[in-house]
Amino acid sequence: YEDPWAFRPERWTPAFRESLPNFAYFPFGGGPRRCVGDRFARLEARLALATIAREWRTRPRHDLSFEPSITLRPEGPVEMRVERRD
Repeated sequence: YEDPWAFRPERWTPAFRESLPNFAYFPFGGGPRRCVGDRFARLEARLALATIAREWRTRPRHDLSFEPSITLRPEGPVEMRVERRD
């Protein structure tokens, strides 16, 4: 890519997006060049989240309304409040 370290959002035209190969900006890559440590990184992320969740809890800031689809999803953004557990 021309000047890859420069922040230039204008380069992301629809034509540029279509020209990108599969997994170009996919975490851990994909296919035969997939990162060998991706499973470990995902496990490590779960353990870190579980460790944090032991001492902190999250609660929605407002009542949630859901949109039925193939899966149930919130209708809008979900703002959360983080509180230390007792």
